[in-house]
Amino acid sequence: MPSLVTRFGSRRNSVTLLLMLQLRSLHLGLLAMLPNLLPIAVGIGAMYVLGIPLNPGTVMIAAVAIGIVVDDSVHLLAAYRRHLLAGAGLHTAIRAAVIEVGRPVTITSALLATGFLVLVFGSFEPSRQIGQIVALVVVAAILADLLLLPALLSYLPDQKARSGASHG
Repeated sequence: MPSLVTRFGSRRNSVTLLLMLQLRSLHLGLLAMLPNLLPIAVGIGAMYVLGIPLNPGTVMIAAVAIGIVVDDSVHLLAAYRRHLLAGAGLHTAIRAAVIEVGRPVTITSALLATGFLVLVFGSFEPSRQIGQIVALVVVAAILADLLLLPALLSYLPDQKARSGASHG
């Protein structure tokens, strides 16, 4: 039976590969994983600070959270790629993508975080813990997607940014 870390690693690798395929760019696919792994690290750090033990329920948080948080990155990067394909410059494409998808992904993330926070009011301790941590991870993910990802994209050399867009 594979360890829990191995399972998360294989899911992370699958998500990275799918991002590369969807974005048609090795660079964008790899870049997209940074703002998606940071919220997972925040969640694990919060578990440590709050004294939440690692058990089968809480370890699943990383696997569940990566599936939830990658969605916003995909929306942002797809819009970014669309704007590059339309001829926008690097910084214009980043700005247009954030303006286009920023509000919808913020609203869906707020709804997701609120939905998971409802679990905090339950009497089952593992559910309360999962609710706390997943809500925190979702908030960290939207911040990473709207602040960190655009900053990372702005440092892409124009040639690498264009290479992902030109294959469309």
